[in-house]
Amino acid sequence: MATGTKVSMEALKAYVRREGRKFLKNRNITSIGIGYKIKDGKETKDICVQFTVAQKALPEQLESIHGGEIPKKVQIEGIDVPTDVLQRSYEPGARLVNMTHKLQNADPRKTAMDPVVPGVSIGHVNISAGTAGAVVYNAKTGAPYILSNWHVLCGPDGRVGDSITQPGSYDDNRVDQNRAGFLVRS
Repeated sequence: MATGTKVSMEALKAYVRREGRKFLKNRNITSIGIGYKIKDGKETKDICVQFTVAQKALPEQLESIHGGEIPKKVQIEGIDVPTDVLQRSYEPGARLVNMTHKLQNADPRKTAMDPVVPGVSIGHVNISAGTAGAVVYNAKTGAPYILSNWHVLCGPDGRVGDSITQPGSYDDNRVDQNRAGFLVRS
């Protein structure tokens, strides 16, 4: 629940899940999420609903790029939450990965992989197992991250900093030996 002038993270997530599809009908909007407002190129400590767009434009130019105006704020639980608009381009990146596995006759999907690649078993230390969906890279640092579904890497009880194992614990219960990293974001 919201307290004072702050909205809970759960309420923010619920808003993005509920309203995101509507905003993504705008062909210029490439994503919607929760983040810190950016001012003068630097992150502030102000949480906002963050939109990324293919191209920033003045209101009178929006029609020419098939976009609609993004509200300056949205109301969640009766509280005005600011929005932020960031221009980012996303380019597909792929590389071939050698899927040779270490154990003879072992299912390669359930085998420890270094580096971790899409399609292999992975999971939050307290969740059975799921599938690594993609390798993504931090736009500022270039650091690689594994992307998967929320229920695979976080779940309802997951917290930032929790261990992620590969393979997931259902496929190999030696979780102390299989730590692949830590939950960074959900």
